[in-house]
Amino acid sequence: MATPAGLPPPAYGPASLSPAADFSFSAGANGSSDWQCLDSVWYRKLDVFDMEWKHERQLFDLFVVAAAPYGGPVACVRNEKVFQPAKKNIKPELQIFSARGRLLAKSPWTYSRLVTMSWNNDEVLVCVFQDGVVRTFSPQCEKLHFFSLDERIKVEGGLVQAAVGGCGIVALTAALNFYYNDAFDRSQTIVLPDTGLRGPPLSLCILPAAPCAGSDPNEKTFSWFSPSTTKLEELRIVVAAESGALLLLDRHKCVDLKLDDGPFVALSVSRSGRLLACLSSTGQLRVLSTAGIPRAIASPFLERQMRPKQVQWCGDDCLALYIPMHTPSGDVQHTLFLGGPKNEWLPFQYGTTRGGSVLLLVAEVDGLRIVTNSKTEFLHRVAASTDAVFSVGSCEPPAMLCYAVERYRAHDAAADESLRSIKQDLAEAAEACIDAATYEWQFEQAAALLQAAVFGRQFLDGGARQSCRSFVRACRNL
Repeated sequence: MATPAGLPPPAYGPASLSPAADFSFSAGANGSSDWQCLDSVWYRKLDVFDMEWKHERQLFDLFVVAAAPYGGPVACVRNEKVFQPAKKNIKPELQIFSARGRLLAKSPWTYSRLVTMSWNNDEVLVCVFQDGVVRTFSPQCEKLHFFSLDERIKVEGGLVQAAVGGCGIVALTAALNFYYNDAFDRSQTIVLPDTGLRGPPLSLCILPAAPCAGSDPNEKTFSWFSPSTTKLEELRIVVAAESGALLLLDRHKCVDLKLDDGPFVALSVSRSGRLLACLSSTGQLRVLSTAGIPRAIASPFLERQMRPKQVQWCGDDCLALYIPMHTPSGDVQHTLFLGGPKNEWLPFQYGTTRGGSVLLLVAEVDGLRIVTNSKTEFLHRVAASTDAVFSVGSCEPPAMLCYAVERYRAHDAAADESLRSIKQDLAEAAEACIDAATYEWQFEQAAALLQAAVFGRQFLDGGARQSCRSFVRACRNL
């Protein structure tokens, strides 16, 4: 193959591309046919792996399930509020599975009146009970800590609601007083200001601290928020009152956010802590920025005026709502809706059953994990680099570089032609291939993209050719 003018020849021959030689970029582009567009942004749903708990058919119906983010463990314990016919003389157990559904550990569960169960930032399972007792467990079901939040909780009739945040526990008593404990290993409880509630709230959530500065404000990605450098360190709780008010509670005061369209039946904060979604009983969605005093920045509307089973964020881009819908035949159609921006919604069907739930949604910083009885899927926004390489008919420099690699393997002179056409953008094309590789779940596809980047770098001059920091970082991440 002739070398483009002004560019040095590659340092290796076609044989050195053999590890991913079976992968075709043209065939890989066919994978973009199942991408779905939402407000000019592409999304894709990937099959991550099959679950190993396929015998747990009614897991999401009969158990309280808590999944840790970042691909962490999944904890399950019998839901005492749901009637379960006894097949055998089986004692309740706490079971902890890996993200793939492999049983890691189990231990006898001799406790009752569980109010909430969730994982904290240190991957410790926190269980809060009606009498104000907190028990924590490791991912191996080891008992870590046992303590009572406050003796006043029992006097006030016990707990009716609780929420576990990254660094503390919020508890609401039957007397409608809020308590906050900022530790998971001991009692360190304070009483929060009076909220004026006349009944238990419809929903509550803790706003996590926003990430430190570091986001690139010039990054050309779709999102509902503008990156903020504000780091939130104060406790902040959002309470959806039955009266329709949306309250912001901290250590010192309670503020009515004066948000219309209440009452709000579901609250969901994004994994980054930057956005809060509020779903009203009439189907109105309010998206709030959590920086400073929360303010509304979008108001999509959900046509199906019914309460979703779950509301979670897909990264910081859009919302996912799991809605089981009853059909005329009496079956339940399980549908996941993704959307929000400009009131556009994408439906994903998960079949019909006689009832119950079949999905568990886990919000991640870069997408949404969808756990079913049989498999785990990952739904996320298609990265700009992936779009440039694999979108149908793409003539972007990264796509041309990948095409050149294929032609080079085939000893086709068209490789020379492709490289000439992107001579000025070759460095950026190689970087885009490296970035695209970090979003791939298939080894062959990621390896082929990395090899395309290495191939392109061989034609660069000086320091640009020798720089490999991004390549090494991508390999480590993969």
